Amino acid sequence: MTNTIILIIAGILLWAYAVDIMAKKFHIPAVIPLVASGLALNFYMQQQGLSMDWLDLSLPVLGTLGLILIVLEGALDLKLEREKAGLMLKSLISAAIALFLCTIAYALLFDWAFDFDRYTAVALAIPFAVISSAVAIPSSRALEKSNSEFVVYESSISDILGVLVFFTWLDATNNASQFGADLIGGGALSLILSVLFSLGLIWLISQVKGHVRFLPILAMLFLLYGLGKSLHLSPLILVLGFGLMLNNTELIKRSPKISRFLDPHIDTTVSEFKSQVAELEFGVRSIFFIMLGLWTPLESLRDYRAWLISLSVIAILLIIRIVLLKVLRLDIKQLLWLAPRGLITVLLTLTAMETIDIGNFPPGAVMLTVLSTCLIVLLARPKSATEACLQEASRMEDEDELDEIAEPDVIKPDKATDTV
Repeated sequence: MTNTIILIIAGILLWAYAVDIMAKKFHIPAVIPLVASGLALNFYMQQQGLSMDWLDLSLPVLGTLGLILIVLEGALDLKLEREKAGLMLKSLISAAIALFLCTIAYALLFDWAFDFDRYTAVALAIPFAVISSAVAIPSSRALEKSNSEFVVYESSISDILGVLVFFTWLDATNNASQFGADLIGGGALSLILSVLFSLGLIWLISQVKGHVRFLPILAMLFLLYGLGKSLHLSPLILVLGFGLMLNNTELIKRSPKISRFLDPHIDTTVSEFKSQVAELEFGVRSIFFIMLGLWTPLESLRDYRAWLISLSVIAILLIIRIVLLKVLRLDIKQLLWLAPRGLITVLLTLTAMETIDIGNFPPGAVMLTVLSTCLIVLLARPKSATEACLQEASRMEDEDELDEIAEPDVIKPDKATDTV
């Protein structure tokens, strides 16, 4: 049995690595083949009569670890630069308004379809309103630089806001005034603690020596996340703050009192830490999506209500996104399709199912929405990516022509000197 488990884990990781290579080569979201693999394994295990009860406990734990690592990796890719302030503001506005409007629309849809009370309808609506940075960020790499950066900022902010609003709503138990106070107060307190703990972690990461350096940092980050959850704070703000501050240490170095505590080689350390986080996040995320396919009841995917809910969610999403992108004067052709649902949607829905009574809500709607939005990215992105690449190539050709025109002006004086 032990040998079988080892072979299965090794096989899953190798298959995930192969899928990742194919996804990058053919510009497809890796979540699609990973979940499809899990669904195929699900069918096989059902045919063999094998139990999958262990998934109910392991899936939320693995998903939470993946959530922390995804937010951390996303933050480690963000640079806080003054010239990008406008883009960051547009990303914040887009993520916040989209989350708000989609939540209201989905809550009304669920209330109408399943006769939920407001509390239950909103709790189920929020997960469907969150953009998945785990899918959106890798899918945006072939776009124009400004559009790609917008997707990184928007999806990361959407993740943070979605998780913050979701857990605050669950704790408020349908009390609107308490929800508002907890959201503002809890967010502000979490932000203050984030700065303090992040400075402490950055000091620690610059002081730890030896072969084992990054595991204690990650363990401390997981510990702080768990403590924050227990105190009903927003621990993902801590994760985001730590990643942002670690990737923008030049801002910290402006303070002489703080910079003297940092290792002079902190930039090299940060680069190594990024690599470790990326590999760990890849492994956890890949296993999670395969296990998600294993966990999904296959009969729920045949439920017509799940298909209707999924199609309605996508239609509402596209309408709201078109309006937002037009108002913000952003590139609709490239950005319209890059609002996929993924890990956050699944994880928050699982939490909602454990916390509240969702009645006859079809669980297959979650999987169908995730796969459908990822499929939309797959079908729409190659055209947008190709156009972006052609524009970039055209820009480079123009620069080369300008260089060729300018080059004789530089050479002429030399030739004149030689003649003389």
